[in-house]
Amino acid sequence: MLDAADLHMIDGQNGWAFGPHRLARTSDGANTFHDATPPGMSGAKQLDHPFFLDSKHAWVFVIEWTQSTLESATLARTSDGGANWRATSIKPAIDGDLDFIDSENGWMISGQEIASHTAIENTRWRTADGGQTWSQILRATHRMTIEPNVQRGDCAWLGSIGWTSTEHGVAGVSCPYDARPSVEVTDDGGLTWTLG
Repeated sequence: MLDAADLHMIDGQNGWAFGPHRLARTSDGANTFHDATPPGMSGAKQLDHPFFLDSKHAWVFVIEWTQSTLESATLARTSDGGANWRATSIKPAIDGDLDFIDSENGWMISGQEIASHTAIENTRWRTADGGQTWSQILRATHRMTIEPNVQRGDCAWLGSIGWTSTEHGVAGVSCPYDARPSVEVTDDGGLTWTLG
């Protein structure tokens, strides 16, 4: 049904499968899957960066690239297991890793290389309305490691953040070379971070 599908199970029976052009849902322990792809998937459009909160609530970007430029990004969300989708156009066109703690409160991190290809600029966004609108809460530039011995990179967040409330979150941090991994903690919804 799906080429190169990733499977994300919510519990023993319910889960989602995701590929670049289709999304499917199971409610019988992955024995069968039902198409849950957002409408309008055609041509060069692809699905990217899904987040599955539970068997009913999911978000996924529908993006379109022209060569190496992101031309359009729409965030599709469902609250009924993929039977219906609501789409929000994201302008300027960005997509990124999503984290939601409930059906309304979520965060996204988007990144892009700066022109000299020596650093990545990461921007963290927050929503309180299920992804209809996003506010920028933090922007940071991280130098990339360029080897051999040209530039030592900066410490940077690792993927998703673990949220225990809309205010408290924990992020894994990786540093280059032999530095030990660590964590950073926020108690204001991601506005500020301290070493944990």
